[in-house]
Amino acid sequence: MPKIVIVIPFFNESERLDFAQMEALFSDSPEVEVYGMNDGSTDDTGRKLTEWSALHPHGVKIFHLPRNMGKAEAVRQGMLKAIASGATLAGYIDADMSTPASEVRRLIHILEAGPEDLGAIFGSRVRLLGWKIERNPLRHYLGRLFATAASLVLRLPVYDTQCGAKFFRHSPVLTSVLEHPFHSRWIFDVELIGRLVTAYRDIQVDPSSRLREVPLQVWSAKPGSKLTAYSFIRAGWELLWILRKR
Repeated sequence: MPKIVIVIPFFNESERLDFAQMEALFSDSPEVEVYGMNDGSTDDTGRKLTEWSALHPHGVKIFHLPRNMGKAEAVRQGMLKAIASGATLAGYIDADMSTPASEVRRLIHILEAGPEDLGAIFGSRVRLLGWKIERNPLRHYLGRLFATAASLVLRLPVYDTQCGAKFFRHSPVLTSVLEHPFHSRWIFDVELIGRLVTAYRDIQVDPSSRLREVPLQVWSAKPGSKLTAYSFIRAGWELLWILRKR
């Protein structure tokens, strides 16, 4: 049976934990495990996650990082643990479950059912008629500007680099891009995609044949986001750093 690991990074999420949605990720799928990465939380997040995992010993594992290391490192360490555990597919989502369990499972199914050389699936927040994508208008338009800039840096037509729902097939390429910590704290998704693009091009493979965006049918922004105006400024500087390194 294939093993699928969903990594979720947590930092001071005590008031936003949606255990019902998280349980729906694995409740009737014995091949799915959730790896919760408690990133040095200073509130009740760690205690609540530990108590929750005790109720689901076969579906949940919680790892407590000794200090706050940032989402990028929490995700990277979780992905490395997933690979070490023998996962055939692994990925990460946001702690607020803005991408609901039904959509997460749909993305995983698309990756599973795809060709064996399909390396990754990225969720994409595209507002289409009949679909339910709920975003703050200002953040949506700022996001579009950023995504356009990121696509130019990556030299790849990615519509939504920052959607927190990405899944990967285990491969030497994936292992190689996770080997070193990310430089970026705010836009590590772009750095990760950039590493994948470089790794594929190094072995003379067209990245667009191995990476696929899938529009989400449901996505809803949740209150309590840690993003601020400073976050967007910092993201711009980090994007310039990525450009210089490419």
